[in-house]
Amino acid sequence: MSDVVRYNYNTYSQMRSTGSENNFVFHDAFQSMGYWDDYLTGSVDPKPTNYTTHNSSTPDYINATSFTDDEGDYYNTVLDHHHYEVFGVDVLKMNITSHLLNVKNFASGMKDEKHPALCGEWSAALTDCAWWLNGVNRGSRYADE
Repeated sequence: MSDVVRYNYNTYSQMRSTGSENNFVFHDAFQSMGYWDDYLTGSVDPKPTNYTTHNSSTPDYINATSFTDDEGDYYNTVLDHHHYEVFGVDVLKMNITSHLLNVKNFASGMKDEKHPALCGEWSAALTDCAWWLNGVNRGSRYADE
């Protein structure tokens, strides 16, 4: 996950260096609810202590080797969740009522996060039988392939 964290900080910094005040939307990287609560919040953010700089206004965290907690000045950040009900044997065995309850609980959990959040991608598919969904010639979990 350290590569994803570095990417997010680097991209945020580059975006702000242009003068943009737009929202910075970052993906949850399929981590659990609350995982990103302490990142890019302006509270206790892990910031690199060792990195290169291309110019004075845009730090490049690509080569960061260590992080430390530091106060940040992060604003207009939005967490983008992607939610699916098909990528696990346990969810494939659920009935429709269980799926609906799972989606309801997922949505309820989003309101408790520190970042404003949205569900930018989702699927109502209840099986993973779509052609090549799991990779070329890999079959599906639903069909036990």
